[in-house]
Amino acid sequence: MKKALFLWGASLLLAAGGSSCSTNEQVIFDDAFVYLADANGASASTIDWDSQNYLGTYYVYLVTPALDGDVQVTYDLVVGNGLTEGVDFKTVASTASPITFTKGIYTMPIRIEWLKHELDATKDNTVRIVLRSCSNPSVQIGRPGPDHLGSEYTITKR
Repeated sequence: MKKALFLWGASLLLAAGGSSCSTNEQVIFDDAFVYLADANGASASTIDWDSQNYLGTYYVYLVTPALDGDVQVTYDLVVGNGLTEGVDFKTVASTASPITFTKGIYTMPIRIEWLKHELDATKDNTVRIVLRSCSNPSVQIGRPGPDHLGSEYTITKR
């Protein structure tokens, strides 16, 4: 009797375990792309106006199968009318545009040093990092999809 009860219980466990499992289909990206994000994966952030010598790091990610040569990505800083480079922020020269991805490198930083400077709240106090082009024509700007998410990153100084 105990053996039959044990077999019945084991069969029930196997049946329940087997029916609860499912397989997720793998999503395969055939397209190569570059996109912007911070260390948390966000596409926007804020900086306090009284930050002094705060170094913000924003990343350009290259998603592609292994490439034979270097890939250069250009970007622009689009500065709102409330901020001034050299007064509110400075771009770290070693991460200036263009950024070069050498073989085997898939993440590169853009660094901006934020400076203490009072703001005019009625003006546009943003800096947008906008990816403009890639030296490899098979690499698209932004994540796959119609919105090309990640093609820009917005920093608001408040």
